[in-house]
Amino acid sequence: MYFAIVSKTNPYTYLGSRPLDVAPEADLHSRLALTAFQRFDPVTLLGGVGSALRKGKFLRSRKGIARRHDLEGMRVVGRGLFPYQVDGDDLGDADGLDIGYEPEALAVVLP
Repeated sequence: MYFAIVSKTNPYTYLGSRPLDVAPEADLHSRLALTAFQRFDPVTLLGGVGSALRKGKFLRSRKGIARRHDLEGMRVVGRGLFPYQVDGDDLGDADGLDIGYEPEALAVVLP
């Protein structure tokens, strides 16, 4: 795997005012969603971005992109150290990460 996005909400982020829908199944009331890019080529990368800006068909059907949802947890292991970030903040490098779903771990206040 070249990179992975673990989601708890959708959209993942915005490009200007346009949402990037990487994991439409993700929401505040579900467990974790994973979008993992197992291929690192221009068609997969550019197609994935374009798909996230539209209806997501490419992301759902492209070989080399694994999508899972409703996950309790996962272990990400690298072939050495790899950089990782949470909510856009760089947290350094690791050779493995254990990522888990913790219900009720954060109180969210909505207007």
